[in-house]
Amino acid sequence: MKPPDRIRNVALVGHRGSGKTSLAEAILFEAGIVNRLGKVDDGSTLLDHEPDEQARQMSIGAGIASFEHDGRKINLIDTPGEPSFVADTLAALRVADAAVIVVNGVMGVEVHTERLWQRADAEGLARLVFVNMLDRERADFFRTLEALKEAFGQHVVATEIPIGSEHEVRGVIDLIDMKAFEYEGEGRGNSKDVPIPDELSDQATEYREKLMDEVAENSDELMERYLEGEEISHEETVTALKTGVTEGTLFPVTCGAATRNLGINRLLDA
Repeated sequence: MKPPDRIRNVALVGHRGSGKTSLAEAILFEAGIVNRLGKVDDGSTLLDHEPDEQARQMSIGAGIASFEHDGRKINLIDTPGEPSFVADTLAALRVADAAVIVVNGVMGVEVHTERLWQRADAEGLARLVFVNMLDRERADFFRTLEALKEAFGQHVVATEIPIGSEHEVRGVIDLIDMKAFEYEGEGRGNSKDVPIPDELSDQATEYREKLMDEVAENSDELMERYLEGEEISHEETVTALKTGVTEGTLFPVTCGAATRNLGINRLLDA
């Protein structure tokens, strides 16, 4: 048995077609619960197990899976994105501590995304955004990030940015630690540390500054030091981020491609 402070009830919510079930599958694969990466397209995911769901390639009811990661028990709830089946999604938000809002990197913020965000807000849930499907044609992380800010306010802030775009997407840059990770293949543990590509160095610095502006806002003491140009340590950054997310004043945006297991280990840690 885990003490309550080591248990996380996390709902994956978002518009239909944002890849929630593929994301749940990739999380379970990366966490070692399943030993192959199932696909929605061929009906082999763990959580869409009803024949109707497999035939329609969409979730009709909420699916639940539990696993352990980093000393915590995580109860993951994969919810339907189709508005006709929203009852299970709303029920999941009632029992969750946090929501991962999954957004399609091609379509951006869709109608149902906004409704679910408002419901998560009403329930007082901590929220984190995962911009999915960045390997698709016309996917654009930065356009999606701007749409998220327009819809949900300036406290939506990137904690990572992608390396490459569309079919060329190959990794992410962590803006907290200013480290880059590249992914090869779909296997578990498929990422390696790499130097930040020169052509992305300025962009990474720019988005890190935006992140640090938001982080510093969560503490008067940090804000004072930040404005005086002092370096904020990793621990202080993470603590302020945690506080902001828990209190609902900060919404980190992460990114990747679930069907390629790209960025999933980073999302798990987040």
